[in-house]
Amino acid sequence: MSTKTMASFGGSADQTAVGVKEKDTRPVFGIDLGTTNSAISVMRSGSLPETIKLTTGRMTMPSCVMWHHDKYIVGQEAYEHREQPNVIYSVKRLMQETGATVTLVDGNDRIELTPSEVSAKILRGLVEETGGIYGEIKDVVVTVPAYFNQIGRDNTREACYLAGLNPISIINEPTAASLCYEQDLVTGSSEVIVYDLGGGTFDLT
Repeated sequence: MSTKTMASFGGSADQTAVGVKEKDTRPVFGIDLGTTNSAISVMRSGSLPETIKLTTGRMTMPSCVMWHHDKYIVGQEAYEHREQPNVIYSVKRLMQETGATVTLVDGNDRIELTPSEVSAKILRGLVEETGGIYGEIKDVVVTVPAYFNQIGRDNTREACYLAGLNPISIINEPTAASLCYEQDLVTGSSEVIVYDLGGGTFDLT
C-alpha cells in the first residue's frame, strides 16, 4: 500500500517515505464509481472520511452519460433521458467484457465508445460536481465490486487516466467499508461482516 493510500485511511504522516515531495501530502479522494450512482469522498489526515456534497445538493450523481450535439452531459440531466439512444446508463456492467463498446445515436449522428471512455466521462463529471471547493482533484482511490476480474480493474484504472486522474489504488467496495469502519472500531470487537448492498452488485467482506 502506498504512502498516499495509507494517508487516505488515516495513516500517520510519520510513515511518509524519505524524499517524498511536499505535494504528496495533498488529500487522496475516494470514488465509488457505481453502477447506478457515483459518489466522492475525502479524508483529511487524522479524520474520518466525509462524502462531498455535490453542486446539485446531493451526495450522489447518477452514473449516466448523454451525448447530444457532440457534447457530453453527465448525471441527473442525462438520467432523465436514460431511455433515449444517445444515453448510456449502468455501463459498469460492461467493464469486464473484452472488446465491449457502446454506440450512442443522436439523430443522424452516432459515436462508439469503450466502457472505460464512458466511465471517464462519469469520473470527470463527478469531479466537476464538487465545485472546486477542494482545489484540484488528482489522486484517487476507486472502488470496484469484489467480483471484478483483472480486466474490470484495468479498465477502471484506464478510465481514471482518461479522466485526468491518478489512481493510487483500485480496491473492493466492501473492503473500503471495512477499512473505514476499522478506524472507529471499539476495543474488544472481533469480526464484523460488511455488506455492499449496491445498485448492481451485492458483496460482503
